[in-house]
Amino acid sequence: MKKYYPYYQFLFLFFGLLICLNATEISTKTDFLYLGPININAPSQIIKTTDDINTDEILKFDYLDLSNVYPEDNLSISFKGKEYKWSKELTKNNKISNYQLFFLATFIYTNQFSKVTLNAKSNSIYEIYVDGVLKTSKTDSESSDPQCQLNLENGKHLVIIKSLILPYTEAPNFTLTAKCDSTIKFDDLYFTSDPTRFVTFNDLLNNEKAKSVSISADGNYAIISLTKRNKAKDAQNNYYKIIDLNTKKEIQSFKGLLDLSAIQWAPSGNGFAYTTNSKGNTNLYMADLSTGYSNLLLQEVKDFGGFEWAPNGEFLVFTISEDKPKETTGLKKYNDMTDRYPWSGSNSYLYYLDVKSGLKYRLTKGNTSTNLNSISPDSKKLVYSESYFDANNRPYSHTIYYLLDIESGRIDSLFKAYWGGNTIFSPDGSKLAITGGPSEFGNLGLNVPKGVIPNDYDNQLYVYDIKSKKMEAVSKDFNPAINSVYWLKDNTIYLTTVDGTREHLYSLNLNDKSYNYIDLGVETIASIDFDKSGNKAIYIGANVNAHNKVFSYELANKKQNLLYDPELTEYKNIRLGKVEDFSFTNSEGKTIEGFVHFPPDFDESKSYPCIVYYYGGTSPVEREYEGRYPKNIWAANGYIVYVLEPSGCTGYGQEFSAKHVNDWGSITSEEIIQGTKELLKKYKFIDKNRLGCIGASYGGFMTMNLITKTDMFAAAVSHAGISALSSYWGNGYWGFSYSAVATANSFPWNKKDIYVDKSSLFNADKINTPLLLLHGGADTNVPTGESMQMYTALKLLGKDVEFIEVDGQDHHILEYNKRILWSKSILAYFDKYLKGQNNWWNNLYNN
Repeated sequence: MKKYYPYYQFLFLFFGLLICLNATEISTKTDFLYLGPININAPSQIIKTTDDINTDEILKFDYLDLSNVYPEDNLSISFKGKEYKWSKELTKNNKISNYQLFFLATFIYTNQFSKVTLNAKSNSIYEIYVDGVLKTSKTDSESSDPQCQLNLENGKHLVIIKSLILPYTEAPNFTLTAKCDSTIKFDDLYFTSDPTRFVTFNDLLNNEKAKSVSISADGNYAIISLTKRNKAKDAQNNYYKIIDLNTKKEIQSFKGLLDLSAIQWAPSGNGFAYTTNSKGNTNLYMADLSTGYSNLLLQEVKDFGGFEWAPNGEFLVFTISEDKPKETTGLKKYNDMTDRYPWSGSNSYLYYLDVKSGLKYRLTKGNTSTNLNSISPDSKKLVYSESYFDANNRPYSHTIYYLLDIESGRIDSLFKAYWGGNTIFSPDGSKLAITGGPSEFGNLGLNVPKGVIPNDYDNQLYVYDIKSKKMEAVSKDFNPAINSVYWLKDNTIYLTTVDGTREHLYSLNLNDKSYNYIDLGVETIASIDFDKSGNKAIYIGANVNAHNKVFSYELANKKQNLLYDPELTEYKNIRLGKVEDFSFTNSEGKTIEGFVHFPPDFDESKSYPCIVYYYGGTSPVEREYEGRYPKNIWAANGYIVYVLEPSGCTGYGQEFSAKHVNDWGSITSEEIIQGTKELLKKYKFIDKNRLGCIGASYGGFMTMNLITKTDMFAAAVSHAGISALSSYWGNGYWGFSYSAVATANSFPWNKKDIYVDKSSLFNADKINTPLLLLHGGADTNVPTGESMQMYTALKLLGKDVEFIEVDGQDHHILEYNKRILWSKSILAYFDKYLKGQNNWWNNLYNN
């Protein structure tokens, strides 16, 4: 150890890592990041509170603000008028007569779950934080130093030492060591000051995220809706930025109005309407950017649903829900299957609100909910729709569209569809654009071989002429499925689409029915809006290996501009692995697309476990960056991740998507098996004995189905999976309606070869793969019993199975703490079976 010189060097540190390997201690020395010394008035300010040290900037102690301690960021904090910066150099200092505070930072890295004992030794007063949590402290310089036990998951963990220097004392001698289990190798656990790291669940859930965007009618301003987790309240804070699109600068922010929502620009000028919520009631305001003032338009409206501006800006149309008479006996008689829905007990109606006078009145009535679709360009008419249930005609849900003359109140019926998409007016008001499945309007949009039942989730575009009452199918020869429609110019419609694994923007020329791809520079579109003229767009987009950012795009000159990157700081030092496309040809000669994520520290000379992910249902797995099943995080934990798009999903044309209908695992399981075998042929570094598979919802069904047909996987995970098609079909909210497409014209009484033979519950004895079943305890889509009955079967068969029910969660696991544990359980389970590492799983579930 070097000699200590208290008058020339403020602090000397020896930071050793001790690992027990066959009773041998191994030690390493590391560098630190330093901040201070900071003069303070009393020790109570440090030991009891950190408010005076600007906790928003430096003492959050989690990965969310990890970059704030990086010296290359040149970050400074202000304390009593003086600036302090992080540095790798020690600050020279002599003995002084007041209290001083000093910070040190480093990282502990582990490549697997590790139980670590942290030992501190110092003659000073200090606190030690690991990943933002206070782990140990010493409040008396004469007392003995404490130990703390750490459960460290895969990755880098930030260690902050907060040391208090007493008046007239020399700088302390500080030693920190770590001991771990003898099974951990030296290279698997070490200290470092290198800030480079991999992406984590904290980045997924805690960072600021762009949620939606809206552009003013003249294209000069944009509102960006943002969200960020409020850890103190365990909730999400929503706030907004207004950007001047000409200068690209922020001109206003609404960070304090946490309940601000539903912002819509006025059709002209720089004003916008927005709502706030108070005790369950809604207030509607009109804001003016030029004056900075807001006017109250509606006050404390109960059961307010939403609103839309009239194109002339003179009025709004909004919705209010009204409850139907309720049963008082405690017994409920069902009139049809839709009575299971909670919202079946109320109807929504349209109301008119004059912006200047405040005059309001009701536009629609009846025993059925009415939904606003579009207001005509001259603001004289609107299209609304009513939906009803019809048990005698598949797909059972039907929608009728009406044209309402706002001044006279006259109502004319337009057309009927099945579920029906949103309908919008053309710029001249003479036509309507509507989306729907291929079999809408008497199979008008159908483009499949004769006798093939189409996948009606493969959304098509139709155009309806109001005067001639003629409906035209305009996209049936266009392979991408239609997401949203924007009719801004007479002969041009903008479309966002599902284009294979990507979401793209196209313009459709109605004169020659030609489609023009518009390259927005992203692979997925989370939100998009256009100015009134259709010359400028603003959108939120991501790529498979790049997080969501906010962009503007000038359609005439094809110029893209980055407006806002909400996670710029956090991703400054994050290292991501590469992603490669991987496709193969199936038995029918069709190309099955996919892509492969690699670990950020990938080394082709090593052997890797692999996770195979799929959905297999009616939509493809998009190349999104995050999501509920974050492939980048799995890769960051040392896995190759293979994602494939089996036959049956939309985005590849109607013939491809029609493979979904009545298949239920026949084609898709064969393609998953074949794709995995082709993957092993190409990538020799994937260990064929360490393959895992995972899917959710229909993908959960696919997991259970798959392992009845192959033993090639060493572990399988099914979230919210379907184990018996008949019980799913009759229970839950959507079983019968989803099956109206996915199992068209097939029922338990006429297709036992589907409902029995393709249900994994009836083939449970064929399963040899260890299986983890995950399910929300309040799942209204796929009832929890689907996993419970499979768990029961496999337990009675003596199979290797685990079942985790997430209390109070629906089909999606959204509650923060439960989502974290649920996500980590998936990785811990794969670590157990694909890496031979039991510690994480055992720690989570006290095995």
